Amino acid sequence: APTVKSNISHSTTRRGLRFVSESLLRETGRKRTAYPTDMSFEELRAHNVYLAPSFHESDTATAARLSLHKVCSTLRRNRSLLLLGSPGSGKSFASYLIHHQLNSHSRDSTVWLPANLHVLLSAAVDKQIKPNVRSFLALLARSHGAKEYAAILGDRGPEPAIGLIVDGIDEVAGDPTVVKRIAASLQKLRTVCSLLVTCRRRDY
Repeated sequence: APTVKSNISHSTTRRGLRFVSESLLRETGRKRTAYPTDMSFEELRAHNVYLAPSFHESDTATAARLSLHKVCSTLRRNRSLLLLGSPGSGKSFASYLIHHQLNSHSRDSTVWLPANLHVLLSAAVDKQIKPNVRSFLALLARSHGAKEYAAILGDRGPEPAIGLIVDGIDEVAGDPTVVKRIAASLQKLRTVCSLLVTCRRRDY
C-alpha cells in the first residue's frame, strides 16, 4: 500500500541521516583543545575531563540557570537556541556535547547535523536553493562528499526532520556583506528546521 511504502522510505531516509550525523559527530570529536590539555573533544568527553557546561537564559529577568539536559529538551521541542559566550568559554565543546546527547536518543524524529559557514553562505547566495530541507541537504552533500546523501536525496517521501548546529558565526563578523548573507541564510533555514547557533557575545 502507498502508506506503507512511504513509511519505509521515510525510515530509510532517517537511518541515512543518522549515519551522516554520527559520522559528522565523530569528525567534530577529533577537534583538539588548546594547551595545556591537548586532548580531542571526544577524549575529554569519554574520560569526563571537563567541567559540566552551565547555561543562563539571557531573555528573562531572572537569568535562570539551565542544565545541558534542559537545553537539549528545549531543542527537541523544535525550538532554536543561540549560545553566546566569551572567547575560550567552551561554546564549541558545549555544542559538541549537545550534539552527542541529542544523538543518544535514537527514537527522536529530528536528526541533528553540523553546518559550516561555507554551506550557509552558499545557501544565502545560490538562487537555486529553495527554503526546504532537501535543498539544504544537497548543499551539505556537496560540502562533505558523503555518499550516504544520495539515497536521502533520492527519496521522495515526507521531508525529513533535521536540526542544524552552526558553530562560530562570529568568524564572519568583520565583513558586513557576509554577515547579512549569513543572517539571511539563517532566517531562511529557520522556517524549515531548528537551529543551534554559537557566537561570541561581543561580536553578536
